[in-house]
Amino acid sequence: MVTRDDIFEWATRNKKRLPMTSADYINMPAARAFHKEETAQENIGDGNSSAALSERAKHEKRDDDGKFAAGRGKHSDEQPEDIAELLGEEFKGVKGQQAVDKLMQEKRGHVKGAFHREDIGDIDLIWGDDTCGLQHILSRREEQGINAREFVQDLAEVVEKGQYRRRNDRGNFEFLHGRKMAVISPELRGNKLTFLVTAFKTRREPR
Repeated sequence: MVTRDDIFEWATRNKKRLPMTSADYINMPAARAFHKEETAQENIGDGNSSAALSERAKHEKRDDDGKFAAGRGKHSDEQPEDIAELLGEEFKGVKGQQAVDKLMQEKRGHVKGAFHREDIGDIDLIWGDDTCGLQHILSRREEQGINAREFVQDLAEVVEKGQYRRRNDRGNFEFLHGRKMAVISPELRGNKLTFLVTAFKTRREPR
């Protein structure tokens, strides 16, 4: 079965615009139909598109939901790191921008399912450290002379309404909203955990 990731990468590679919902999410049922129709036309000419996706599937591990599993390439056999200390306390009962505000207040811990997107599901928010998470976002923006608190005031909107751009060479998803980009990873140090890695300003605008 062709997965969401296959469709995203096909659209990016071929510069195709996927159908969107009124809330600016990828309309996955329509996107699947669009992909099927377009690739059927491509296959009339060379028959290679479906074969390429099948070949790629042989080389990348997937979990039971069809998503790419954590652990890629030479690191696939390594044991996941213990991230309990990094995650810290779980804060419940807050979602979206409230989750951002809660971690800003506590400066520790994490919120499971802080954000949600139809295309990749629930996304966790962690306070993190200087390499990832909300702490990373704040420290990097401050280094750039940006008011970090103002920068994250619309972080939930950027994550949840951003338009899919690509999956980068690290396997992370990039989403654009206005002039901000959110980067989301399907793993954290070898653990299966979909979480917000970072967010930053960009000169690019979604098309």
